[in-house]
Amino acid sequence: MNPFISLQEFSYQSQDSFVLIFCSSSSTPPARFIPRSFFYVVDDNAALFTKNCSCLEIDDDKTIICYDNGDLHNACKAYWGFKATGHDDVKVLLGGIRSCEKHRINLVSGEIPEIKKGETPCLPFNEAVAMTLEQFSRKESYAEQVIEAKRLNIEITDTSGEILSQTLIVKLLKENEIEYKPNKMTIVHGKNSFYVGLILNYLGERMISVVLEDTTGFVSAKKSRLVPEYKKPEKVTSIDPQSNRKCCGCSVF
Repeated sequence: MNPFISLQEFSYQSQDSFVLIFCSSSSTPPARFIPRSFFYVVDDNAALFTKNCSCLEIDDDKTIICYDNGDLHNACKAYWGFKATGHDDVKVLLGGIRSCEKHRINLVSGEIPEIKKGETPCLPFNEAVAMTLEQFSRKESYAEQVIEAKRLNIEITDTSGEILSQTLIVKLLKENEIEYKPNKMTIVHGKNSFYVGLILNYLGERMISVVLEDTTGFVSAKKSRLVPEYKKPEKVTSIDPQSNRKCCGCSVF
């Protein structure tokens, strides 16, 4: 299932078939948003983020469509939070507000309702989908391939707002030093983990986990256990001071 949805595809959706959520790391509501949207604050703190995701009350019969100002960071992070709490049908709107303005999609201003949230968590949070840095660092070994998404300069849509071909996106990933082995369990961490994880999902990878916190300077448990390779001590030969010859260790002189 493609985790992204283009503006053109979105425009064909029945308004009763989806829940539209504007995602932001700021508690200040957006100045402009797509009509019928809900507002959701994506907390930077991993513990609060997982708790809030578990408290959200969203209709499971509808597609969840996340969007943000356009950089996709908050929308993609919200995506992983929704997936971790058991919502299967979640998508990220490509380009967000920036693309709406570019393609002259109707936006409105005024009051935007917050997404409904209970007082206590009612949904389990699956750390195999999205994990904290502590959970990541506690791993004793990695059966998964680990990808660090430090830098990313990828625009995955064309001028019309449609997503690029998978072949071209793989090429762009390699140019950004992000290489992966297909059909293998993968953990993505780093500044752009949410976005890169979703791109890998679009490329057909299904066994993906993301790390929710900054991993700058992180050293894996596997690397921290490495010790210098054992080297056998070299045999030291003695010198006979009288003859200035090396002693061969014989018993007869």
